[in-house]
Amino acid sequence: MTRTSTLLCFNQSRWFPEDTAHWALFLWDAPAATGTLFHASKASLLSGTTSYEPMDNINPATSRSLEASVEIATGLNLTDDELDALCIAAAENRPFDLVVNNCQRFCHEILQRLVGDGTITQDQVDALAAV
Repeated sequence: MTRTSTLLCFNQSRWFPEDTAHWALFLWDAPAATGTLFHASKASLLSGTTSYEPMDNINPATSRSLEASVEIATGLNLTDDELDALCIAAAENRPFDLVVNNCQRFCHEILQRLVGDGTITQDQVDALAAV
């Protein structure tokens, strides 16, 4: 089965500054509208650790807060379980804050792990900066 990976950017709630966003990775089978969302957040208000949670059967296009969707790669031989394992490993004992070690950095760390195992290329990651 070949998959498509997408980087998603969501507007934050009104409690956050206007120019902040929440980033997540989305893995799906085209032409299906649904797939699995892989994202990280702060474990709690008092915690400085990462909470990782996959969410399956998600259709991002129905979200009112979806700001942007950028395709990373198509034709991937990557399962939800494989991406979930990478995310779990990355989130373990990982600090989280809203400035440096945030959801954007988490997505970047996962993309670098996918580059490291040959699932995607560094050129595909670098192309995201141009969007």
